[in-house]
Amino acid sequence: MKSRIEALERELEEIKGKLEEQAEESATKEELEAVQEEVEVAKAEKDEWKYYDSKVHLAGYGAVGFVSEDGPANDRFNQVAFNPIFHYLYRDLIMLEAELEMAIEPDGETEVALEYMTVDWFINDYMALVAGKFLSPIGQFRQALHPAWVNKLPTAPSGFGHEQAAPTADVGVQLRGGVPIFRGYGNYAVFVTNGPELDEDGGEIHAVHSEGFTSNEDNNFLLGGAY
Repeated sequence: MKSRIEALERELEEIKGKLEEQAEESATKEELEAVQEEVEVAKAEKDEWKYYDSKVHLAGYGAVGFVSEDGPANDRFNQVAFNPIFHYLYRDLIMLEAELEMAIEPDGETEVALEYMTVDWFINDYMALVAGKFLSPIGQFRQALHPAWVNKLPTAPSGFGHEQAAPTADVGVQLRGGVPIFRGYGNYAVFVTNGPELDEDGGEIHAVHSEGFTSNEDNNFLLGGAY
């Protein structure tokens, strides 16, 4: 009888051992399945970003200005501006680009303006068709050098300020690009726009308004270009 009990106890221990092994194997299998699932999710996320057609880019700049002029009470902080810039690129084919300008006026009011907004179609490596409101390519200053973080001067160069001779921006279409010339590179731009508006009195021009208008008062388009 005693030997029979001992045999049963041994069988019971063996059964318990097998059950524990099965439990461990089951837990290990569940853990392995969980890890495999995580790997599949990570792989899917990686592939999602590997194959994409759209890109979004946010940039911008801010500026604070101070001037000190001769005369009484002419020292002042004269500029507080924030300019966010947005780019959206679809493949290497279409790009939307826009810049907002938010600035505090002398009376304390905040002015919000659309600096530019264009839809660009990249026809080939040397040519793009641009439509919308774009900065003037004439003189290079407006389209390349006017931001406060680029232009270190307190004002724009003579002729390139607001209501001066050189256009600021315009609304229309533009064909632009660059071509290799010998060892250099040449940039070009040809555009058709609504054109500026003149502030005149008695045949005398007081100012040239060229902020970019969606109206065309004289029903004539402006054709221009730069190289």
